[in-house]
Amino acid sequence: MEGIDYLLMMMTDPISMPGKCYEDLATGKPILAIAPPDSAVDRMTRSNGFGMCADPMDDNGLTGMLTQAVRRVDQQECLFAYNDETAREYAKRSLIGQYRGLIMGAHAPRTATANREIKTAGAAP
Repeated sequence: MEGIDYLLMMMTDPISMPGKCYEDLATGKPILAIAPPDSAVDRMTRSNGFGMCADPMDDNGLTGMLTQAVRRVDQQECLFAYNDETAREYAKRSLIGQYRGLIMGAHAPRTATANREIKTAGAAP
């Protein structure tokens, strides 16, 4: 991995994030993504400075992204503002914790409501 300048990520589903994304982020290498505009991958790479994204249906956009990436490597120019803290937010452990919190939060109100219904059902009129 030391000699690699970029990692390639391809995703055509606008709402999915490929599982390899999280391993890619851990490397600290910039990501060249091929994904639909405003997809989860596009938003993640652009908004967090992890890389560039091009629309798989846009030949000029793909060519431009690859040309820019090669030019920057040739000029030894940094293309990305990698941020360890933001990358940790996308780490599997962090996302699993967030997911668990969502599940527990969604489950807690139902449990409380169910307990009230059980108690009320057994109460004398």
